Amino acid sequence: MALPGQNQPPVSNAVLQDQTIIQGSDVLELDLKTYFNDPDVSNPAVQLDVRIGEETKEIHFALLPQFAPLTVANFIAYIEAGYFDDNLFHRSVPDFIIQGGAFKFTATQSIGDVPAFDPVKNEPGISNTRGTVAMAKLGGDPNSATSSWFINTANNALNLDAQNGGFTVFADVIGNGMNVADEIANLPIYDVSFELGSGAFADMPLSAPNLSRSSFVETSARLIYPVRFTASSSDSSIAMVELSSDGQLSISPSPENAGETVITITATDLDNSTVQQSFKVTVEPLITTYNDWKEAFNFEDELKAAQSSDPDKDGLINLFEFAAGTNPLEPTATSAFMTLFPNGDLRLSLGENRSAVTKVESSSDLSTWTPIWSTTDGESAQPIIEYVTIEGVNHISLKAPDPKGPSVFWRVTVSEPNS
Repeated sequence: MALPGQNQPPVSNAVLQDQTIIQGSDVLELDLKTYFNDPDVSNPAVQLDVRIGEETKEIHFALLPQFAPLTVANFIAYIEAGYFDDNLFHRSVPDFIIQGGAFKFTATQSIGDVPAFDPVKNEPGISNTRGTVAMAKLGGDPNSATSSWFINTANNALNLDAQNGGFTVFADVIGNGMNVADEIANLPIYDVSFELGSGAFADMPLSAPNLSRSSFVETSARLIYPVRFTASSSDSSIAMVELSSDGQLSISPSPENAGETVITITATDLDNSTVQQSFKVTVEPLITTYNDWKEAFNFEDELKAAQSSDPDKDGLINLFEFAAGTNPLEPTATSAFMTLFPNGDLRLSLGENRSAVTKVESSSDLSTWTPIWSTTDGESAQPIIEYVTIEGVNHISLKAPDPKGPSVFWRVTVSEPNS
């Protein structure tokens, strides 16, 4: 069976939504792996870092778990155990294969065996054509593969697809990886079995005619997401972006500036095909004082901007709308900041980081008022049932003084600090 077609470009599987964050607030984190994927490469893929002389290059494998699930799981297990670090290509046969996975450099700089897991059951089916990766095994034993694997540098289907039960292909070299494989295959080959004490080293590719470590073709394997990302901000003075190696996007709002910037994400697959998405990030001014808040709105005149004014005629003066984080120029329903539950409990929604002092009192007769909670009491005061902050709004649920007693009335007042 031949490999299924590949080289499809990456795709966007979800839309990056516009974001609004507060000036100087915490970093916003987005996992880009949830927004992009490569439809023809399973996750994870494999990156083989290959040192040839003084240069380190990359070979990428697209694993094929749908065709060889046991073999893929075995290969991943060796990577996760660290057994495929500090390995080497120990065998090169012209117009046939290059082979690795069996030996590694030890702490004493000698070459030792890679620790072996139990042999994996043979899973033939994909043809050993050029650019495929297959498991090596013992002659006469189809189910003897452990750690050793090889890259087919030629079309070996006629030789390997039926030999010894067929050789299991479990991955495909993608991108420009075969250029690196061919470079290894074209290195001089030396019989160093006597010097290294093993017949396994009769076809050793070396970049220089000596046995110093730098002459061997050294490899380390790691699991990667099959799509890589770059990110840019159209105005880094508003928000800066950083990307981690695992696709975590960090957006840091400016502590000094407010405004809008466009974040552009480019997703590149291992065949170097790309797809882009852009989204807008709005950094709103950090409003802590009444004057900050007043300046953010286009009041017609100073009179309407006064704390005691009610320019939208909704019954809420500006100072209250400041504390609640609502718009003073558009009528606000009481339910936008206050919810009364059937059992008498109350929930308030207040703007985060506002300097106003909000006080809550209760009464059973509308004559005598008992203090229940104030913003100066903090998040852990006795009457609080729940205190959560969502998108710059504090939601505070307060327990009624006596749910089984007489009717409970609530009163909410707002003042500036020290007033």
